[in-house]
Amino acid sequence: DYSDPFPGGTNGVKYTLKVQNNGYGNVKISWVDPIASPDYDGDYYFEPTGFVVYKKTSANGQWKVFRNVPVDAYEENYSITDKNVAFGTTAYYKLGIKGKTIFWGSDYEFDWATESAVKSIKAAKAKAPKIKVSATATNSSLKLTWSKVNGAAGYKIYAANSKNGKYKLVKTIKKAGTTSWTHTGLKLGATKHYKVKAYKGKFL
Repeated sequence: DYSDPFPGGTNGVKYTLKVQNNGYGNVKISWVDPIASPDYDGDYYFEPTGFVVYKKTSANGQWKVFRNVPVDAYEENYSITDKNVAFGTTAYYKLGIKGKTIFWGSDYEFDWATESAVKSIKAAKAKAPKIKVSATATNSSLKLTWSKVNGAAGYKIYAANSKNGKYKLVKTIKKAGTTSWTHTGLKLGATKHYKVKAYKGKFL
């Protein structure tokens, strides 16, 4: 007799999302599927059919799909990593779940969808590179070296003619393992001031 109102959804089962820093600029997103077995209840059982992790980069921003995660019938613990979080910024996540409630011995079933609560986290800040500048044998170029920053995808080098002057981007290093660069074509006797900024992915 299916005329009685069905309790619907996951029958009170809650999905809890967990987020934590997992290295510079990386955020680990994890959740437990409490009905992965699935959870049997009398004449019907609940079965999740898909997970979607949503992300936004500001409290008032627009949610976007970050990752679709397929259901593994034998797995209860899920985790993924977001490697594109700007150093020191806050990211927001929520988990969307789709599923079915299936009745034993019949083709009768309900589709349902639910979401976890929103979780936010501030990514770890990167350590500033330590920079050294030395003149080359030609005296018309300067060699820069700097310390490696864990989690950085590369570095941006800015130069100015005075310490408090306007710094302009003069070079983008796109390899995390590169920690030196030579500024060539300078006028003899010129003085330059430099800043090196580590960046991750498309974020500065």
